[in-house]
Amino acid sequence: MVVCRLQAPASGTITGLNIYCGVNAGSPYLVPVVYADTTNGTGGTVNVGDPVGDLLGYGTSTVVSATYGWQTFGGLNVAVTAGASYYLGFMVGPTVNDVVNFARSVGGSGAVNQEMVQYTGTDYPVPPSTFGTPNDYNEMIVSIYSTYDGSPTPTPTPTPTPSPTGAYDYYMGISGSNYVISTSQSLNSPLKSSTSSSTAFNWLLGTSGYASSGGTVYVEAGSYTVDGVWNIHLNDISVTFDSGAILTAIAGLNYWMLLVGDESYPNNPAYGTHCTIIGGSFNGNSANQAHGSDPQGTPDLFTDYYGIGAIWLGGQYDLVQYATVYNCRMWGIWSASSYSGCNDCTIYDIGWNGFSTYQNSASGTVNEAFCTNCVVYACSDNGIDSQSQNTIFTGNYVYNCAPNEGQPAGSTNSYWGIAWEGSNSGDLTYGGTGSGTYAQCIGNTITNCLHDGVFLSDTGSNYIIVSGNVITGSAHYGIGVFSGGSDNIIEYNSLSDCSYVGIDICTSASLDNTIYGNTFSGCSTNTADSGTGTIYTQPSIVAVTVTSSPMAAGLVSANGSAGPAGSLSTSPYIFYATVGASVSLVANTVSEYTFESWSDAGAQTHNVTVPSSNVTYTATYS
Repeated sequence: MVVCRLQAPASGTITGLNIYCGVNAGSPYLVPVVYADTTNGTGGTVNVGDPVGDLLGYGTSTVVSATYGWQTFGGLNVAVTAGASYYLGFMVGPTVNDVVNFARSVGGSGAVNQEMVQYTGTDYPVPPSTFGTPNDYNEMIVSIYSTYDGSPTPTPTPTPTPSPTGAYDYYMGISGSNYVISTSQSLNSPLKSSTSSSTAFNWLLGTSGYASSGGTVYVEAGSYTVDGVWNIHLNDISVTFDSGAILTAIAGLNYWMLLVGDESYPNNPAYGTHCTIIGGSFNGNSANQAHGSDPQGTPDLFTDYYGIGAIWLGGQYDLVQYATVYNCRMWGIWSASSYSGCNDCTIYDIGWNGFSTYQNSASGTVNEAFCTNCVVYACSDNGIDSQSQNTIFTGNYVYNCAPNEGQPAGSTNSYWGIAWEGSNSGDLTYGGTGSGTYAQCIGNTITNCLHDGVFLSDTGSNYIIVSGNVITGSAHYGIGVFSGGSDNIIEYNSLSDCSYVGIDICTSASLDNTIYGNTFSGCSTNTADSGTGTIYTQPSIVAVTVTSSPMAAGLVSANGSAGPAGSLSTSPYIFYATVGASVSLVANTVSEYTFESWSDAGAQTHNVTVPSSNVTYTATYS
């Protein structure tokens, strides 16, 4: 039997278990089981032979695949309670007859040996110890993860956005069965009325749109069926969604719900530049989208590469803020343009990447795309992914990148929290550009990713600073540098319960990476280093966090910047600086707030000298 422990993050139902497994001989059957942990995680035993006492439920016996990989074992329907502790496990035997009695342990043909399983203190999702000696069938690589159906509910409450303050140039709303564009919030004297939401929206903001560049639009509360892509083709447009505005992709849309710019000309400042999307709830209706000929319920093929998702940014200096994006077959938010990204968004139940930035021969170099202060979870490929240069990923909370009951059909399966990829687009640079310029993975919290917390996966993953991240429960690497990633700084991260290695420089092709000041707890191995020229001395680059209490937009800045989203950036603002450099801190005067103090007791505007390790400065307001 194999076992690990789950402390349920929320009340819900365990419907199945996934296991990474393969066999060296035979074709054993596995049965997923869930046991009560009567000690609630303090240690003790599971009575395998007591189906009345400890056994809460079992699933369907299924033969193990002959090849190593992830395999799903279903048929469970075990209710769990938030905060309570449970054991997840498998019974194993060479034939189905050996596991007919699900409360019996493993062994040779016909064996019915009982055993007691001692909890060793290793928490889910760390790969468990294997108990017993079931012949060749014990020779399995094992990591368990539950297909867990807990909170949040499928239809979330969108992040609140401001009610209209002052006048907007245009309003979009619903009147009867029509979508209406008007200059009046009451939708009187409509400029455009259509039964098609995309027709109405694109008449206003699409190619040859009625609105002028620089216009402001308010989308009123209501349920909007996105029957064709909504396109912002004009520049300097701001669209604010009411907190009750819910957009749902029509079945068979098979494309983006909202596209900023021109997909034929990504990263082109002529189309959709300096546009802001504020608020809104975007439901991708994943189960009713088609990824080419790939069937529902099977992983999408990378050879069929389609743009199916919520929001695509293709101008420059575009921002998505306070949006809720979920239930998308492929992508949540995608940035194909420089200085564009998302801030304070919630993204979840995504089949591929929650946030992704990408460059190719059409876009040319995409520089400083960003995802900051977002919550991203239940993404089946990567929570947050970079395939461009000098990308900024700071202050995000990423968790549960793994199979999940809410995952859309067609999910891929990297299960990385935050990743850098890309080495195959000619001379385009991935990672940072060097000469003191780094891509940033700083100050993120990453929890329960079924493979890696942070993964630098390709030869182009160079000059990336990975600093001040809190990484817990990665089922493989906490931080992995693979396939030759070089000149990266990995410092002052906190890594716990990483099942394979806390930090791993995987190949000798990875050159001159720095590892310093990281802390470890409960990792199988803290550090593994197959790299060349790895540096273990203190770096001269550290992370600086400038934040406020309360957190809000427009309160603090450092060296004249509030963050990658400009004046709309919210605290915390996280960046890197050279030890000994001078940084100017400003706590702005804002009408709704009164400045009280800085955490370092400095004046409202003052300079600080960057110390030798990561540092946080907090401005307190009343």
